[in-house]
Amino acid sequence: MEIKYSSLEQVIPQGQAFLVPLKNFFLADGSVLEPDFLKAGGYLQAEKNKFFLQDKLLVGSNFYLLFTEFVEKESFFWRKEAYSLAVITLSDKGYSGKREDESGPLVLSLLQNKMDFSWTRRYVLPDSRESLSYLLAHLIYFLKVDVIVTSGGTGVYPRDITPEICLKFVDKRLSGFEQAMLISSLQKTPHAMISRAVCGLAGESLLINLPGSVKAVKENLEAILPALPHTLKKFHGDPEECGKRP
Repeated sequence: MEIKYSSLEQVIPQGQAFLVPLKNFFLADGSVLEPDFLKAGGYLQAEKNKFFLQDKLLVGSNFYLLFTEFVEKESFFWRKEAYSLAVITLSDKGYSGKREDESGPLVLSLLQNKMDFSWTRRYVLPDSRESLSYLLAHLIYFLKVDVIVTSGGTGVYPRDITPEICLKFVDKRLSGFEQAMLISSLQKTPHAMISRAVCGLAGESLLINLPGSVKAVKENLEAILPALPHTLKKFHGDPEECGKRP
């Protein structure tokens, strides 16, 4: 994964605050400062050539920002009008441009036909533990994206690492989602039993693993789509009783 280094002046516009995908800060002399940002929701703000980190003044000429190529800067003051959605395709060939990503657009289409989203992003990553870990941390702890769907890396190929990485972020497993997808897929092929897809709640995000093939993406996602709106409502604190009938 390509790592880019930039001075604060290059990445933080004056007078604005941004959530940024921080790995760490380091001083110009090479010594490292590693603040605990991921769960704190760290942000940087620039004002009159001064830089503030969590409201603490930094010396801009001595600090540099380390960030990864695939993450965009998002406004700290961004407000959601509806749910937010991020779709991540894990594919070495897709990332290198040797294969067109078809599963990501399909996930977006199926979900947008079912629910309203005010913010969507689609990413294509290699089957890399580091890349997926950094991006999930950014989406879950910084942007607090409502729905995060991954496609690919759920099987037993040596580079299939999606479930292992996602489990590090999941606070509560949604075994019903996982079982519904498995049952649906087993009706089509016995090969579905090797899927290790994980679904669960991570921070304030609903995290869903899907297989990589377009056919399997459609089958698995359609199995859980009917439950998604209700799941998100309850996850966000809807007090209405689940078994209540009109």
